[in-house]
Amino acid sequence: MSITINLLPWRENAREKVRKDFLRNLVICFILSMISCMLAFYDVERRISKQVSRNGYLLTHVSLLDKKINQIKSISIQREQLDFRMEVIQSLQGYRPMVVHVFDQLVKTLPEGVYYTNLSRQQQMLTIVGLASVNGQVSSLMRRLDASPWLQGAELLSIVESDQQQPLKRFVLEVDVHQINNQPDEPDS
Repeated sequence: MSITINLLPWRENAREKVRKDFLRNLVICFILSMISCMLAFYDVERRISKQVSRNGYLLTHVSLLDKKINQIKSISIQREQLDFRMEVIQSLQGYRPMVVHVFDQLVKTLPEGVYYTNLSRQQQMLTIVGLASVNGQVSSLMRRLDASPWLQGAELLSIVESDQQQPLKRFVLEVDVHQINNQPDEPDS
């Protein structure tokens, strides 16, 4: 058997081996950390791109919903305008028979010796201009107008002598037109 003597110091070999193992482990850790960082980076990039695509999807649908909301708003505005027009039309249709009743009341309340020369209406106020023989006939006309269900609040604005050959009084009075709802037509007598 032969005995071999190692003249190299064993401690330096052990240190060298530990240093090589450390460097090898350091390189392996560096490579593994670089790989894990790259994987994490790609995973984050993938998640970001996925979220960006989700955000794009949501933005397109939000814009579609905004358009629909605007359409709904414009439709509701149109509906309100149509409702207003319908109310105006219905109120006008309600006033249609009222004109006939007002003219009928004007004829029925006219005392003998009184004549209308002009009738004008602004909203619910009817202005009557006429001629009468005496002041009492104008008073009688005002009482009859106040007693009418369609006319109320007769107010005399002026009464003056006419410049004609006959001694007539020219008068101006105002009366409120009052609409009666669900009033059946009065039979002609």
